[in-house]
Amino acid sequence: MESDKKSICILEGDTDMRELIRYTLSSFSWSCRAFSTASELFSAIKNSPPDIFILGSENSQESSLGVLRRLRSSEHTGNIPVIMIAAHSSEYERITALNAGADDYMTKPFGVLELAARVRSVLRRTEGQRGGPGMRKYLDVEIYPERYEAFRGGRRLELTVKEYELLRLLCENMGRVVTRDLLYSTVWGSGANESSRTLDMHIKTLRQKLGEGESAHKYIRVVRGVGYIFG
Repeated sequence: MESDKKSICILEGDTDMRELIRYTLSSFSWSCRAFSTASELFSAIKNSPPDIFILGSENSQESSLGVLRRLRSSEHTGNIPVIMIAAHSSEYERITALNAGADDYMTKPFGVLELAARVRSVLRRTEGQRGGPGMRKYLDVEIYPERYEAFRGGRRLELTVKEYELLRLLCENMGRVVTRDLLYSTVWGSGANESSRTLDMHIKTLRQKLGEGESAHKYIRVVRGVGYIFG
C-alpha cells in the first residue's frame, strides 16, 4: 500500500461499516479517526481538524447534510474536503449535497477500495490547488491558493470547495472560454455526470456570491453549448 500521512475523520453510525471504513483507509497509512455521532466529531476536531471528512449516517437526529452545512459554515473547517456516503440517493439528493459543499458523493452499498481511490483523488485535487504561490488578482477578485480563499473588492467570499475550484479555474483562464468538459473533469473528476445540472447550479450560486446583481460587470458569462468565460 502507498504511504500518505493525511488524516481522515469518519462519521458513520453503523458500527460494522464504521470499522470497515476505518480499517481499510488505515491500511493505506492514512491516519483515521472514526465517530458515531456528530457531537463526538465536532468535539474531536476543535483543536485538530483533519485533511478530509467522510460523512455517512450517524446515531443522532442530525442528518449528514446538516453536519456538512455546519462544517462548511465554520472558518476552521469550511475549506476541508468532504465525501458524502448516503444509504439512498436520488439526483435531487446528490445535487443538494454537492451544492451544500460536498466534494464527492457515494451511495451504499459501495466498495471500500473505490472509497479509498476517491479519497486519494479528492486529496490530490484539493491539495494541488492549495499548494500554489501567493495571491493572484483578476479584475477585483483576489485568489489565495495557499489559503484556499477568494476575495472580491476586499470582501471575503464564503465559497464551498467546489465553488472555489470553479472560480480559480475560470480566473486562471480569464478571457478564454473554459469548456464544460474541462470544468467537470477538473472539479468533479472524470466520472462526473455531465448530463446533470450540477455545474450550472454551482455557477449560478457562484455568480450570486460574486455579487453580479450589485455590479454592472458580469464576471462569469455563458457561451452556450460550449462553457463559461471569466472577465
